[in-house]
Amino acid sequence: AFKDLKALGCKKAMNKFNKHTLLEYLLEEGNLSRPAVQLLGDVMSE
Repeated sequence: AFKDLKALGCKKAMNKFNKHTLLEYLLEEGNLSRPAVQLLGDVMSE
């Protein structure tokens, strides 16, 4: 995300990330599996 911010600038980076839900972002851009995202959600909700 920081790489995108530097390359695109704030406004374009925000537009890119507004298109994604957090789940979509973690799966697509973060290359995380669904179980990994679920585990992350479980840990963060405690």
